[in-house]
Amino acid sequence: MSTSKLPKARLALFRQKERLEEDRSFGISALFIPFMAVAVLTIYTGFETATRLYGVAQPLEHNSEPSNNYDLWLSIGPQQDKLVISSINGETFSWPLAGPSKDQVLPFNEFLKKTARHLVEGTVLKGQITADDSLVALSVDQRLTFHHIRPVIYALAAAGFSKYGFETRIVR
Repeated sequence: MSTSKLPKARLALFRQKERLEEDRSFGISALFIPFMAVAVLTIYTGFETATRLYGVAQPLEHNSEPSNNYDLWLSIGPQQDKLVISSINGETFSWPLAGPSKDQVLPFNEFLKKTARHLVEGTVLKGQITADDSLVALSVDQRLTFHHIRPVIYALAAAGFSKYGFETRIVR
């Protein structure tokens, strides 16, 4: 029977019947995609992978607003008998907690000099006048004393970093 000869009301009813009779099964994939999205987001926030990925420090907790206006971030914390320093891009340096020798600090000094050179080149390319405004954020474990982080601060000064601040964990 031709649909062109049917009245408009019957034609609409016929088309509605066809739409309702279509197979609308999406299979398991329609349920799998939202489930995986929720699982990934839960893992990302639940296990604190959203925070500093390479951080070994457990800094003090403080109520404040987050700030990301730093040029270099370092995490400083103890692991076994060593002081471990890690940068945001995964480079790790370590020496004994009792105190480092000059040879043990040398790779860290080279890393800082390379980073300072990179920051200066970046500020020159951006057309900024001064390059000494580089801020270093130190995420220091609350179990450490100034004696432990003194070599880090000396190395920062030797590399030309004059501004540094201590990061705290924000509690909401």
